[in-house]
Amino acid sequence: MDSVEKCCERYFSWTYNDCIVATSGGSVTSTGSLKWYFDGDICTQDCREDGALCGGFANSWNELFDTASACCAGKLSWIPRSTCVAQSTKTAVASSGQWFVDWSLEKCVKDCDNS
Repeated sequence: MDSVEKCCERYFSWTYNDCIVATSGGSVTSTGSLKWYFDGDICTQDCREDGALCGGFANSWNELFDTASACCAGKLSWIPRSTCVAQSTKTAVASSGQWFVDWSLEKCVKDCDNS
């Protein structure tokens, strides 16, 4: 292989970013793609976990999206998009006034301000 990137992609595609960092002896830090992926309850960014928007590096099997909105539409379509985007980007939720199912409560709930 003529580069560490090609080697890590071929032999460690499932943990590509970790391979890059480990191979460089810590002298290179990987930022990830900064794209969005579904991570359990929300969409998060593919970058080193920092407590803000970055939820850690995506795995090779994670589908990546250009925006939080696209991730929400593709992976969390049962949640109002404004709610999903707000939770994913850690911003205030703008209520829609619409009704939707909340499977964790097993009932329909209204999307409204809590104030």
